[in-house]
Amino acid sequence: MLPTIDALKPHFQSQNFNVPKLQFFDGERNVNHMLREYTPLWRESMKEVDSTWWGYQDHIFVECYMKWLERVWKHPSQGEKIKLISNRTNLEKNLEDRVLHRSIKYISKKAEFTTTVWVLGSYIVMIFTRAKPHYAFQIHDGLFASNLRTVSKIMWEDIAKA
Repeated sequence: MLPTIDALKPHFQSQNFNVPKLQFFDGERNVNHMLREYTPLWRESMKEVDSTWWGYQDHIFVECYMKWLERVWKHPSQGEKIKLISNRTNLEKNLEDRVLHRSIKYISKKAEFTTTVWVLGSYIVMIFTRAKPHYAFQIHDGLFASNLRTVSKIMWEDIAKA
């Protein structure tokens, strides 16, 4: 066995080691499939943590996947909250009071998000919708999600509601 493998082997045998699961979804049809199929799983995972959708999103995602969003908003899980940071757009302004459990704060006018990243319990979901084909990654890893949730909470607290 190579010395590198010997050095890494104990980490893979540890009780605390969990191999992250990464999935890739290519194209609008597959991204839609991911959104429909995994929403219940994300919600169950969120309930174990804090029932909050954390992260940031590109407003283009909202434009492209409004039908899915409307279904999600119409039937929230008990106690579910949405706390996202987004680009300052007319679309986001028009949606502000439409969903009671959805809170949006805006990134500085000097910057713009070009992707969407959510932390949903032990899942991290990343979606790109600025060009075709749309694509998404889903990572199932509690440790990464916990750290990214902490970063999201810090960003949330540091941004003044506009």
